[in-house]
Amino acid sequence: MASISKIAFKLFTFSTVVFVYSCANQMGPSGGEIDKTPPAIEEITPANGTVNFTGDVIEVTFSEYVDKRSVRDAIFISPSIDGKIEYDWSGRTLQLEFEKPFRKNTTYIITFGTDIIDVNNRNPMAESFNLTFSTGSKIDNGKISGKVYDEKPAGTMVFAYVITDTLANPMTQKPNYLSQVGINGNYELLGLSKGKYLVFAVKDDFKDLIYNIGDDYYGAPSQFVNFTEIDSVFAGLDFFLTKEDTGKPHLSSVTLTDRNHALIEFLEPVDSTKLNNTNFFFYDSTVNRGVLIDYVYKGTGKSAQWYLSFSDSLSEENDNYLFVKNILDKNGNMLRMESVSVIPSSKADTTVPAFSKHKTSLPNNQVDPLNPKLELLFSEGINSTQFLKAVKVIDKNENTIRFTFKKNDDANFELIIQEKLKSKSDYKILLDLSLMPDAAGNKLDSVHTVKFQTISDLDFSGVAGEVKNLGKDKKVMAVLKSADNKEISYISETKPDHSFIFEKVQPGKYFLWSFCDDDSNAQYSKGAVSPLHFSEMFKFYPDTLNLRARWPVGDVIIKY
Repeated sequence: MASISKIAFKLFTFSTVVFVYSCANQMGPSGGEIDKTPPAIEEITPANGTVNFTGDVIEVTFSEYVDKRSVRDAIFISPSIDGKIEYDWSGRTLQLEFEKPFRKNTTYIITFGTDIIDVNNRNPMAESFNLTFSTGSKIDNGKISGKVYDEKPAGTMVFAYVITDTLANPMTQKPNYLSQVGINGNYELLGLSKGKYLVFAVKDDFKDLIYNIGDDYYGAPSQFVNFTEIDSVFAGLDFFLTKEDTGKPHLSSVTLTDRNHALIEFLEPVDSTKLNNTNFFFYDSTVNRGVLIDYVYKGTGKSAQWYLSFSDSLSEENDNYLFVKNILDKNGNMLRMESVSVIPSSKADTTVPAFSKHKTSLPNNQVDPLNPKLELLFSEGINSTQFLKAVKVIDKNENTIRFTFKKNDDANFELIIQEKLKSKSDYKILLDLSLMPDAAGNKLDSVHTVKFQTISDLDFSGVAGEVKNLGKDKKVMAVLKSADNKEISYISETKPDHSFIFEKVQPGKYFLWSFCDDDSNAQYSKGAVSPLHFSEMFKFYPDTLNLRARWPVGDVIIKY
């Protein structure tokens, strides 16, 4: 009987443990919709706008459970405080306990940033939340607002510095006031007192409230902001983000693909408009002999790759080097001189140069009859000294059409037709490839025919409008940029009355904006942090334009 009782007791104990374990590990039913709702702040104490605040605790309740670490990293207080902060959680409610009292007669803004994420699906807050309160009898009501334009603006910080005797340096100084940008790019700096302010937008990757050159993206302001007792609101301080590149370009690799070709790669894309065969040469140090480059071309290489072709060959037994000089990257940084050891190839170059394709800026490679241009691309660098003789443009009746050309690189040529063409008509380009040898002398003894068609004026759209609220002495540029194709954009200087018109625009959806071209270079200048250079003032038209063929849009107003 005793043994039976022990067995029964063990069975009871085992079943109880299994029951308790199974209950403790019950899971909710699988499936259902994914949580896409961002967390938000439901309650906060003290209330926004509180004056004469004397407490040392801020209490905030979120709409759902949030990641505690993300909250600690996303709380910003301006002006800065002394002492530490204790974080005390109770469910969805957080108490911020401040070690030292707030300064007297001071307006504070506590920003809960968009880096706060929920526990369920790591959704970030859609917008930052600003709590404004004062330890005095009034709240400073200075306000700066605007928008950061970027593909992913959320999380960008906006730093505001009080200007006294000297300019603040964001590379070494933390801001006096700050805010954070939401998903739509909008921001507000609140609780500012009267005075002069310098404001920057910074993607503060290190979360150290310092601008780190070369690491952080920045947006420079177009002006200072001055507040008085009467004038304390400034709207429309907008920013474009960019990254400052201070590093020189460098060679990454050199591969000789045959006796007469090399594929080179830089660590970053370089300025193709400043690149030609004089930027490169080979040097055989064994016999003290230089080998010049004949052609430089992009070809099918990646963004930082280029092809070199040369008629002379290198000895495999000797020590050979490629020298590059005066190479500019796309930010104007120059590599004065660099060399790298190379291994020659014994493989003969037997490939003949061929025509690859033609390109235009219009759909289906059609050509604008009033401004006829085409890009002609070849498989490798060719001798272009006979280009005008080797190329012929004719209409369907075999009449010859006058043209000129511009060399983009040694395998890419822009054909510029010097006559007005007929719309919706067919034309041909005849290429005598026997007059276009490569560096090794290879060539095709044939004539290649390129067919193209002009587009009808009825296939285009257009936009007309005016830029308002700017002085007549301002030089203003209007920009129309495709929302679907990054390569399609139009830019035009406005007339003296700041009106503008874009004709022959490809149908589609477009963003329209304008900028004050203060340096008269017809390009938007983004400014710099240190030394300070203001960006050029710009303004976007608030709506996307849907441009349809044959239906131009007029009376579009951009207000500054």
